[in-house]
Amino acid sequence: MPSTLRRTRAMAEHIQRHDHRESTHLACVRFFRALRAYESAWGSTPGRLRRALEDLRGATADLTGDPEAFRRAFRDPRHRGAPHSLDEPLAEQLRTCLEAPAHAGAG
Repeated sequence: MPSTLRRTRAMAEHIQRHDHRESTHLACVRFFRALRAYESAWGSTPGRLRRALEDLRGATADLTGDPEAFRRAFRDPRHRGAPHSLDEPLAEQLRTCLEAPAHAGAG
């Protein structure tokens, strides 16, 4: 299945390439798995989609160090419920974690 969240995936790959701590690597692995599960949950059961959203929310919090990052992306006006519309808001939330001082000290 082709990725509908290409910008988000690219930003997470950027984080993984530039932050060589093991904790970041593990958070990225979890994030990529959750992202793939979210993308494949569309067209499935509502329960599966709900679990995939919850997993992606948790993985985003682990990666960014910000428990509200996913909620902000999900509530962004550009997100209209379709998976591809979450791409830019979620990528921006990941991008802000690169700029946050807390990310530099996490680990």
